Amino acid sequence: MAITKTYIFDSTKLAIPIHLRTVITGEPAAAFNHCRHVASRAFRVLKRIEQCYAHRYTVMCSTTDRKKYRDHGTSMDRIMFWKEDHKPRNPTLAPSAKIPAEILTLYPNRRVYEEFVRKYNRTFADFIRGPYCLWRESVRAVDRAVARSGLSEMDQQEWKRWWHKAFLGEMSKWEDDVHRLVLPKWEVIVGEVCRAIRRRVEYPWALLEEFWAAAWRPLEQDRVRYGSFI
Repeated sequence: MAITKTYIFDSTKLAIPIHLRTVITGEPAAAFNHCRHVASRAFRVLKRIEQCYAHRYTVMCSTTDRKKYRDHGTSMDRIMFWKEDHKPRNPTLAPSAKIPAEILTLYPNRRVYEEFVRKYNRTFADFIRGPYCLWRESVRAVDRAVARSGLSEMDQQEWKRWWHKAFLGEMSKWEDDVHRLVLPKWEVIVGEVCRAIRRRVEYPWALLEEFWAAAWRPLEQDRVRYGSFI
């Protein structure tokens, strides 16, 4: 189960307000409408990428053995979605029970994860060079269109106030997340899982040892490379 971020946009900030519609016409209005369209497309692509990013712990396991893959995914969900309900200011709430180690099975596979990262990075790079780059260019196009539109200084200031605080402020809700979606390297994600196991699993040491050993098992090419020396 992968949970992605829920984005809530204020629709009143996504359309030119009534008091500006009489001055934002022609080229500036067309540039703004194009900008909205490009932003919508970039956001849709970002959401698809975010879906892949949300599966990063599950894809640490190979899909070859479907049962192991399901067990690994279920175990990762238990670990990563565990919440400590205890609130120090509310003494009537007891801490959440930690997860019993015996119900968890993890099958980390470095090669599988790194292959996923390579494919993901290609998709992410295509997004940055494509939809995201077009979005940034469309923002600049709006600024250029307004600058040469002949608007009075007062109207330009009124527009900039709405443009930056309202529209671009709403867009920052997703745009600020773009660089959050860079997948961690193997050693980083292994560390994240280890820390989560220590904090959230009851008597975690045997599970930690097994997970660490499996995570750093030599890759197949390493075993072949060093086999002739054994």
